[in-house]
Amino acid sequence: MLNLLKKSLLWDLVGEYPDLRYFDETNLTRTMQDIYNQTMIPFVFIIDEWDCIFREYKSESDAQKMYLDFLRDLLKDKGYIALCYMTGILPIKKYGTHSALNMFDEISMTRAP
Repeated sequence: MLNLLKKSLLWDLVGEYPDLRYFDETNLTRTMQDIYNQTMIPFVFIIDEWDCIFREYKSESDAQKMYLDFLRDLLKDKGYIALCYMTGILPIKKYGTHSALNMFDEISMTRAP
C-alpha cells in the first residue's frame, strides 16, 4: 500500500509541475524537495485517520513500523513541509521501542489546552 501511495503522489506531483527539473522522479522526498527548491512553495499535508493501521491491524507490527518510517521520512525535519494536519483517535506517540513522530503538537477535542 505504501508503494502505491508513493507512486500516486509522485504521479500527481510530476503531473502538476511538468516543467521542473527532477533529480530522481522515483523518489518521493527528493521530488518534493526539488519542487520546493524551484517554486519556494511548501507543502501542506492532511492525513485523515492517521492511526487506522494501529486500530484495525493491531498484530501487524511490521506494517506499523513501515508506516511510521514512511511518515517520518516524508515529514520530519523537511523544509518543504509547511504543515501536516493529522486526524485520529490515538495520540501520536512512541510505539514500543520505535521512535515515532515527535515533531507534532497534539490537540485534543475533548480536553481544553
